Amino acid sequence: MNASVPSRYGLFLVSAIVLALAFGLWNERAHQGQLQATALRERQSATQDRRQTQHAVSLLIRAFVADNQLKYSAISQTEATYADQKMQTKARITRTPESMAIVYLDGDRKGLNSGFNQNWFWRHKPGTPMQAYAAVEHDATEMAAKRFAMLLDNYEVKWLKDDTIAGRAVEIVEIHPINPIDGAKGPGKKLGIDKETGLTVLTTTYNYQWQPVMSSTLSEIDFSPTITAATFPSPTAMHDVAKKKPWMAREMGSHRDEVARLTGVVPPQPKELPRGFAFDAVGIHRCETVGAPSHAALTRYTDGLNTLTVFAMKNADLQREKSLHEGAATTKDAPKDATRSGDQACDFGPGTLVMRDVPQGRIIAVGDLPPVTLRRVADSATLQLHGAK
Repeated sequence: MNASVPSRYGLFLVSAIVLALAFGLWNERAHQGQLQATALRERQSATQDRRQTQHAVSLLIRAFVADNQLKYSAISQTEATYADQKMQTKARITRTPESMAIVYLDGDRKGLNSGFNQNWFWRHKPGTPMQAYAAVEHDATEMAAKRFAMLLDNYEVKWLKDDTIAGRAVEIVEIHPINPIDGAKGPGKKLGIDKETGLTVLTTTYNYQWQPVMSSTLSEIDFSPTITAATFPSPTAMHDVAKKKPWMAREMGSHRDEVARLTGVVPPQPKELPRGFAFDAVGIHRCETVGAPSHAALTRYTDGLNTLTVFAMKNADLQREKSLHEGAATTKDAPKDATRSGDQACDFGPGTLVMRDVPQGRIIAVGDLPPVTLRRVADSATLQLHGAK
């Protein structure tokens, strides 16, 4: 009898071991099942994300084609923020594949008429002659196509939701930089794309800090607008206007030598550029002055959405700008908004602005970028006078 006791305990021990092994095996299989289920959910989520991204990109491509190829007119309501000020406008937009006219109906720019036709941009203020504001080497649609290809390389597109804007069913997508520059979250955009036509009916623009700086909505869209010869001033007419009053800006492609000859300054070439930016064009920017004209040579870079422009002005042109400030109180040609800021009267456009004085003149860098980034760009650029070695 006593000899059977160890065998009973041995049998119990073996049973316990078998039970433990069975439980461990079951637990391992359950764990593996959980891992497989998690992996499956992650794959499904990744597949869904890819599909949403592909859908968002296809929407963006469709919107680009519609925005540039459709003929339409619409009412545009826009609110823009500049520093601590807000500007609201209401305008009638008329668009064709090669042209756009904007007539401001109400708000801060009421009465102003502007737009482009092929290679010319114009502005027309009430009570003043029409101004051929800018001339470009390539038409606006060609320029937009080039930048759109770069945008797809540097920005990701996310689908957000379905929505209704101005009575039209839309899909909302958001554009973010793939690799934001140090100190930046943007810039970016939120777009409302019409499901029926692909037209962008909502555009909200965010700056490099991801703060909304402009929002525009289209309504009362007419895809069979009445267009007359007066809707878009012809390129010939703009060329004739430019003979009477020079353009404010001229984009000259890659013709650096011609820019240098006309301005006396070689378009600057900074050695340091932000990630994703590439050469876009060189050109000339005319500043308001008293007396002789003042010109800045410029080189423009872009990442597809954001634009970085580097200007160079020689000392003689800076002195003419200074004369504008000194004569602003008595000279009718001086702009009303001329301000005294380092004797800088020229309007170089929106964005952050950084200036650097050098012995020959001044370097100016402008873009929707952190100031420290623009400072590095400006510091890496040199000012070379035309003909100097």
